[in-house]
Amino acid sequence: MKKKNLKYGIGIDMGSKKFHVCITSEWDDGHQRIESTKTFDNTSNDHKNFYQWVEKHRKNKEVSYQILMEVTGVYHEKLLYYLYVACERKFSKWKPGSKHIRELRVVLRHRKSLIKSKNQFKNQL
Repeated sequence: MKKKNLKYGIGIDMGSKKFHVCITSEWDDGHQRIESTKTFDNTSNDHKNFYQWVEKHRKNKEVSYQILMEVTGVYHEKLLYYLYVACERKFSKWKPGSKHIRELRVVLRHRKSLIKSKNQFKNQL
């Protein structure tokens, strides 16, 4: 009897300059197999390369897959937005905030950075 592939899991460890990816497959007999691993630059061009790489390593396109991503800091955001558009907005667990919310988050991060710098300068006096 031929084993059946149940699903794929794609784990992403994000960093400011690079992200590391591992694709695993789960089979009906309970075992899991690492299909491939790779490191990509955290750039727009490599976001596209990552998506193409995932499609290449998913041998059975009828089998679903789940993406698990580390979301500490802000390094994951551009890849997440890219995947949301590339996957034709089929994410079931995540929806992006509005453009205004994203802009507000950027402004608040900058404000926090300015406050930190101000406090550092005050402490030097």
